[in-house]
Order: sequence, then C-alpha cells, then structure tokens
Amino acid sequence: MKRQAKYITLIIIGLFVISCNNGNLKTKNQILTTKPKITVYDYQIWISNLNKKELRDSFIVYLDTLTFNSRKNYIYCDSLRDDSIFRYSFSIVSDSFFFYNEFCKNIDTVFFDYKNDKIELIKSYYDVINSADEECYIYWNKKYGLISIYNYPWGALILFDHEEIPGFAKETFYNFIIIQEKEIQKEMPYQILKNEK
Repeated sequence: MKRQAKYITLIIIGLFVISCNNGNLKTKNQILTTKPKITVYDYQIWISNLNKKELRDSFIVYLDTLTFNSRKNYIYCDSLRDDSIFRYSFSIVSDSFFFYNEFCKNIDTVFFDYKNDKIELIKSYYDVINSADEECYIYWNKKYGLISIYNYPWGALILFDHEEIPGFAKETFYNFIIIQEKEIQKEMPYQILKNEK
C-alpha cells in the first residue's frame, strides 16, 4: 500500500513538472511569436540565361537581437525553439554595416519606389581577407535591416522579405538585380574589345 502511494505521488509530481514546463514553453513561444518574421528566398542567378528564375529554397526566420562587441546585433533565427540556430547576423552602427562582425564598405545608395513610398538601400561590399568566393554585395536599409545578399561569383541571391514591406525583396529587388546583370552583359563585349586593344 505504501509502495502504491509512493508511485502515485511520483506520477503526480512528474505530471506536475511536465505541465509546468509546457506552460513555460507556451509563454516563451507567445513572446517569440511577436518577433518579426522574415521570409528568406534563395535564388540561383544564371548569367547565361537571366530570364530563368530559379528559386532554390524559401524559409521563415525570426528577428532577434543580441549585444556583442558593444554593438547591437540582429540575428535571424530559424525557429522558435531554444536549440534554434541563427542563420544571419548583422549590425548597423550609424552608416556602417557589419556582417558577421566584418565591416562592409559602403559603395552606393539606390532608391526604389514601393507602394507610394521611397525605400533607400545602401549597397555594401563584403570581402573577408584571405578567403575566396565569399565576396558579396549586401543591400540594407536603416529601418528594415538586411534586404539582400548577392554572392556574384556564384550567382547566389538571397532576399529577405520583411512583413512591413511584403513583396519588396522578392519582386522589386529581384527585378533590379536582373536588370543590373543584363546591363553588365550588354557592356561585356565592349569591355572585352576595349581590354584587347
């Protein structure tokens, strides 16, 4: 009889502990679901056929922040779980952009019309010393953060579609990159002839 009472007490305590953990998880997930969601689109750009639109993958990430090296870093997490891994990390300090704590030199500013508004994107260059094929053009905005990473050596274009400006990256910015590449292709034969002289 005492043994049965012990087992029943242990089962009740176990159920109580499990229910408390589930309650904490629900509370934590409610907090996390209020975090901004960004849809990430991963495209392959084929220079040989710029009219081909190849979406390799798309997934949702959640925006979180972390202070590191005395800077507020924005982290894109792949899920709402504790074991979530982050996929992208950047920070903005005044007019400077850091991607995975690497300073990116600003090289241009581009303006876009979007739903009766103008969106300013800063184009920065990411290049890690003594590394190969990681060179990217990163487009970002002070308000929305990361909009695009374009690894031009491999034709890998990653777009970040924010909830506040839905469709901007996937449609407007994608078309911008394709138009830019078509312009480069038009100038390419001229550049080759010029270099051969």
